[in-house]
Amino acid sequence: MFRGGYFLSVARPQIRQLSRAQSVRLDLRPRSGPNDNQPLFRVSEGNPDLSPSKTHNFDLSAEYYSDQIGVIKLGVFYKRIDDFIQSNATLTTDDLGGVQVPDDRRFQNLPDNIYVEVSRPENANGVAEIWGLEAAIERQFTFLPGVWNGLGVFVNYTYSDSSRTQSRSWNAPVFDEDGNFVTRERAIAEFPSVPFEQQPKHSGTAALTYNKYGIDATLTYTAQAKRKDFIFANDLVRFDESAETLDFRIEYRFDLGLGNFRLYFEGADLLKGTDDPDVLSSRGGIGDAPKAYGNGRFFGGRQFRLGFSATL
Repeated sequence: MFRGGYFLSVARPQIRQLSRAQSVRLDLRPRSGPNDNQPLFRVSEGNPDLSPSKTHNFDLSAEYYSDQIGVIKLGVFYKRIDDFIQSNATLTTDDLGGVQVPDDRRFQNLPDNIYVEVSRPENANGVAEIWGLEAAIERQFTFLPGVWNGLGVFVNYTYSDSSRTQSRSWNAPVFDEDGNFVTRERAIAEFPSVPFEQQPKHSGTAALTYNKYGIDATLTYTAQAKRKDFIFANDLVRFDESAETLDFRIEYRFDLGLGNFRLYFEGADLLKGTDDPDVLSSRGGIGDAPKAYGNGRFFGGRQFRLGFSATL
């Protein structure tokens, strides 16, 4: 069986992304700026000039069904996104021009060397693209004798890649011929072929199943490659490292003449203990930037559940 499809989707900006309302933060500790020695005035605001993002989606797949093999599926996909909405930061070191300072005593008499950071969503230049392939196979071993013909397996794998233009803007200083500061002008740096955030190139699942004699059991292994989280300067890109999980569930269904009963046992995240991070962050490791591990997110490690239910 062959399938092919195209559809157009439109993602309109959220109301908060269009609002001119500003959210401000003042941090007087001297730890911001290029040299980490300036107080910070940070502003987040919307952009009423945002355009909706439009995505052209193309999909093509082939499926093969066989009593001897089971099911084999293979598919490819491509997505083209116009007017991709991204967060864009405007940075300056000493200019509050165009920034609405709150009428509050805590924002009066701000230091002369304050570091200003303004962020607002903008439509990215160029076209953003996502493409990849998907493969899956399912098989029930019904040809095996006796108790073994309740076994089955399923495996799936996805490869994906992406590309978009990442813009960074700031108020760059302008100097005259004698090297004297004159004014500031908005400058934009664009980084082409940047992958999407939180998109692993490789991900997949493999599972062993059993379904017979009222028993329904599944042992599932899932793996995901590391994925980019945020871009910093000097190749200090932040990543979420690769992750893997192993889960198990077994359920026994029976009928005592009074109704249907289920007894089940679950084991989740079996590969990790309480001291193992489920998601580990790193920074660097590309180009000449050294790799350093940072924050870890812990969800408690392996967990076990035993349950019983009845339908009378």
